[in-house]
Amino acid sequence: MEVAFSSVTLLLSFLVAIFFFFILRLRRKGVDDDAPLPTGPRAYPLIGNLHLVARGVPHQTLAELVREHAKGPLMRLRLGQVDCFVAANREAAQEIAKHQDLNFAYRPKMTFGQFFAYGNRNVALSPYGDYWKQMRKIYAMEMMSPSRVKSFFSIREVEYRTLVRDISVAGASGQAPVNVSSMLISTGSTIVVKCAFGNKGEKLQRQFLSLVKETLSLITSFAVADMFPSIRFMDSLTGLTYRLGRVHQKLDRMFNEIIALHEADVEDEKKDLIDVLLQLRDQGEDITLESIKAEVFLAGSETTSTTIEWAMSEMIRKPETLERAQEEVRRVISGRTKITERDLEKLTYLKMVIKETLRLHPPAPLLLRECKETCLVLGYKVPAGTRVLINGYGLGRDERYWVDALDFRPERFADGSLDYKGNNFEYLPFGSGRRICPGMNFGNASIEVALAHLLNYFDWKLPKGMKAEDVDMREIAGIATLRHSPLFMLATPAVPLP
Repeated sequence: MEVAFSSVTLLLSFLVAIFFFFILRLRRKGVDDDAPLPTGPRAYPLIGNLHLVARGVPHQTLAELVREHAKGPLMRLRLGQVDCFVAANREAAQEIAKHQDLNFAYRPKMTFGQFFAYGNRNVALSPYGDYWKQMRKIYAMEMMSPSRVKSFFSIREVEYRTLVRDISVAGASGQAPVNVSSMLISTGSTIVVKCAFGNKGEKLQRQFLSLVKETLSLITSFAVADMFPSIRFMDSLTGLTYRLGRVHQKLDRMFNEIIALHEADVEDEKKDLIDVLLQLRDQGEDITLESIKAEVFLAGSETTSTTIEWAMSEMIRKPETLERAQEEVRRVISGRTKITERDLEKLTYLKMVIKETLRLHPPAPLLLRECKETCLVLGYKVPAGTRVLINGYGLGRDERYWVDALDFRPERFADGSLDYKGNNFEYLPFGSGRRICPGMNFGNASIEVALAHLLNYFDWKLPKGMKAEDVDMREIAGIATLRHSPLFMLATPAVPLP
């Protein structure tokens, strides 16, 4: 009798639980159905709002559209056949990147990622799941750990010492303008590739950097499939699929040769990033050759060198800022010919200069995510599959959060209350949450070393007849916040060169 009674009780409890489960589902469904969608500018048939986004540099255009059309925390855009919601304030960014981070931890599958990231297997592009968790852990514990980043200091220091000597020769002791942009890009790319590949296959490395430039130009091309999934075949008709495939095949052959060199060198000390990944694979981690290639395909990216360019561009327009930064660096270095890691720790004002540069010129201005399940964001419905953008560029220049938002003022970071680690949602140069940039510490370390060398060894001036207001501060569209034109300056040696 007791057994029968227990069975009935268990059955009733189960039925009650099912009943409340469906009631809650219905109630939640009803709330979702009744919740409004965000508003935005008028969308036209077929193209939606593509004509608005395509009229200029995307992150700048989106910031303007938010100011003009956002009626709430989100702005809705229709990009071809794809819905895209843009965070219009820091509260929306916080909701997406923190409070509902798991639901927005996904990435849409983009055309260039299918080719150059081997089916979106790069940690920056791969969908959220077990593979992404594994690779993110490897980044944190192995590839970009503090000790690993520190181990690359000698590479950075040697290459920037070489840069200093090259600038002195090219600038003829302040008599000829130096193309700072091209020299920084070349040095920055060399550093990243040496950290990834070591000293193996130097000829292949040079070919790789050349191919990376071609790759980056293709990445910014318009892919029909990304905006009009139903007519993705158009990318074949326009020749984009062929061009992407051709460059991908070249890169793939080069990766195979470079990896083969690493596998054959059994005496190697296992210090570069390919060695780290190969070691982990041999130790049983689920890492394939495609995974390794996907993680290094952006090794020649220009984000770090571009940030250094912007810092120099901003300082040359503000002599008092440049002088203060130089005074600090030279006081700390104190006439020595070699800059050490301990020196960098003491450069308080230089760190403020870098933070302010990242505010105005974030290396990755648009942070793209995808909504996994339909949800509410501050009272507005976000359907599953919607692409969501956080415009770090727009938030960093928003007058609601920054006094004199467009003015370059490193002193605003003097109290140390703001950092770039994703906790302040009006300041997201590297993103936030699960999708924060895993190479953040590596990039920042390179920026510090570069600026310390440039400020210590040279006095900088604009070319003859040029004024601060003449410096071209325009941007062009790209993955990074790229300058519209190269930065030229006069560099006069101020202390003995290394």
